[in-house]
Amino acid sequence: MMGRQARRVLRAMGVEGSSAAAFVLLVVLATLVGPAVWVTSPEATDLNRRFEGIGLAAPLGTDAFGRGLLARVLHGGRLTLAGAVIVVLGETALVMLVGLLAGAGHRQLDAALGRLIDALLALPSLVMALAIVGILGKSFPNLIVALILTGWTWYARLYRSFAIQQRTHDYVLAAHACGCRPVRVIWRHIGPNIVGPALVLSTVNLGGAMLGLASMSFLGLGVQPPAPEWGAMVNDARQHFQTHPWPIIVPGAAISLTMIAVTLLSDTLRDLADTHFHR
Repeated sequence: MMGRQARRVLRAMGVEGSSAAAFVLLVVLATLVGPAVWVTSPEATDLNRRFEGIGLAAPLGTDAFGRGLLARVLHGGRLTLAGAVIVVLGETALVMLVGLLAGAGHRQLDAALGRLIDALLALPSLVMALAIVGILGKSFPNLIVALILTGWTWYARLYRSFAIQQRTHDYVLAAHACGCRPVRVIWRHIGPNIVGPALVLSTVNLGGAMLGLASMSFLGLGVQPPAPEWGAMVNDARQHFQTHPWPIIVPGAAISLTMIAVTLLSDTLRDLADTHFHR
């Protein structure tokens, strides 16, 4: 039974979606299990092995400090992927709260939320993130907080529209007519029906969260040296790019390929969700 369902899902996803899902799963497993298999320290330096080529001791070569790129990519992927998931979960929690409050039916509250979202969207998110990190201090947790606080507004309108659309359905009107309290209507009727689209949008946002983390870490506002992170690795290697491009190609390829796979997977999930919700 489970096998038939799995095959049915794979057929619905198609070749691109299945390949993207397999690649994302491979990256996740590599970052989770890889450091336990390849036990070389990502912070161990050896200046005698600077810019060493691909070999048995360093399957992806070494960087300017003689640190193994394979170990740094595996450990750095943990921070990049885990940080992106935390950012997406934080943004989803905020926009779900906005959507549920909008679905409560209070016109003044809904209008206030709409004006707040419009005001925050008018502010440059990058500048706001830079300001928040400047206030809180340069660290990876502070960067995650900054990205959550500046990124949720881009999806708040969609979640708000989902909730408002649900508010006009017959079962919600019937619940109000039966005397159900607004909190119960939100919890039992509106909330469960916006979870599906919310999960799809969260998957779509995952690639953007990865790019945001890598970009801010490239600017030196995230993980601080010598800890590895894909964006920080690109920043560390940029000054040697013309003479030794390999240390910047490896983390850059990890970011690019993972983002492409996540984007293809999110597009596939969105198409499947559209097909399901419009039957």
